[in-house]
Amino acid sequence: MHRSSVRSARMRPGPAPGRIWECCKKEAGRMVPVRTCVACRERAARTELLRVVVHEDRLVVDDRAVLPGRGAWVHPTVHCLDRAVTRGSLLRALRVSGKPDISPLENRLKKLMDN
Repeated sequence: MHRSSVRSARMRPGPAPGRIWECCKKEAGRMVPVRTCVACRERAARTELLRVVVHEDRLVVDDRAVLPGRGAWVHPTVHCLDRAVTRGSLLRALRVSGKPDISPLENRLKKLMDN
């Protein structure tokens, strides 16, 4: 057997047989992207989390997950949003220096509390 074929047989890309990718989980026969909440550190499907980005020195909720820049994922619950802001894990995940305006995020938090 040629040396390169031995190496390619040993170094197969992807997870070990019987395992799924760490970044995805299988739901309804489809692979779904998985993200980690910066507040509680729980893993959840991307559709269950909110993406937050810094846009023009303001924290903005990116509902469609299309805004450019580094994003941080958080559960859309009062507990997780409040915890992410008060502990500073949101700013740390976004790698922001200074204090961006968090009023858009606070407005989202108030909407969640009203519901």
